[in-house]
Amino acid sequence: MITNSPKKIIVFISVFAVVLQLLVLYLLNPEIDSKWEIILIISLSTFVLIYGLSNFLINKFFVETIYPIYKIIRTVKVDSDKIEEYLEDSSYIKNLEFEVDAWAQKKIKQIAQLRQNEKFRKEFLGDISHELKTPIFTIQGYISTLIDGGLNDPNINMKYLLRTEKSIDRMISIVEDLISISKLESGELQIHKEPFKIQSLVEDILEMQENRAQNKNISLLLISKDTDKLIVGADPKLIYQVILNLVVNSIIYGKDGGRTEVSIFDMDKYIMVDVTDDGIGISKTDIPRLFERFYRIDKSRSKEHGGTGLGLSICKHILEAHEQTITVSSNIGYGSSFSFTLEKSMA
Repeated sequence: MITNSPKKIIVFISVFAVVLQLLVLYLLNPEIDSKWEIILIISLSTFVLIYGLSNFLINKFFVETIYPIYKIIRTVKVDSDKIEEYLEDSSYIKNLEFEVDAWAQKKIKQIAQLRQNEKFRKEFLGDISHELKTPIFTIQGYISTLIDGGLNDPNINMKYLLRTEKSIDRMISIVEDLISISKLESGELQIHKEPFKIQSLVEDILEMQENRAQNKNISLLLISKDTDKLIVGADPKLIYQVILNLVVNSIIYGKDGGRTEVSIFDMDKYIMVDVTDDGIGISKTDIPRLFERFYRIDKSRSKEHGGTGLGLSICKHILEAHEQTITVSSNIGYGSSFSFTLEKSMA
């Protein structure tokens, strides 16, 4: 097991031990040199003992520590000519460059995504701050006026209190919408599906929005053909919110004397609800961002009508929670059309 060099070391140590021992014996007993038989026995015994012990210790160290490393090195055969061939072959370098470049591109995309997320976070916080700041400052102004003596003025006290109430309602609406969209995006909002007649739901919404439509001289129409008995399986409260939002938007952005049509189509296993108006329309550049939170096409009109900029985003998430999608088509000056599908109830 042990190579020549370690064996020479062992012999040297053994001989050195014998000489050292004889020297000690001679110093202790100078007359011992006449007893050569005793010297020979002691020398041989010492040599064998030291040689055996050294051989055992060095061999154990070599076997347990050095030899495994040596074996691995001997097992892994590295051909210098082959290494040189690999280095000279440009395909290996190209593959390495490709892998490094792919890794770098992946990291660049991850960094860009992180930056985009940070930008979105800042914009979102800025939008929330802006949305809440407006009603807060309005309320603050009205209350300050009332405190400064307006409360005792019958000409303004009730008017300012009603305006304050309206601003508070707007704040509540913003907070409720934020809670709703947060739950929808995180998957915390529970969807309670049950069978219900979709046409009855639409009729209730149109009836409730009749006064709003009349104020703008807009006609609300239900277009359906043999759909009064169609039953869908969905969460009626959430679907009510979707259709209500689409109808209200069509009235807000409708033309004076225009019309809003809600159509129901039977599509075998699904039904499709379409809300169409002949209002101001939406530009092609705005459509891709239409379902983003707080995104508004016409900020001034949305502020005027108290929109939070979250309605369409909530609609999108509600329908995605139902494993459905919403689509939009529009032309400036000709109106818009929003469509979504729901599964029919098997009950």
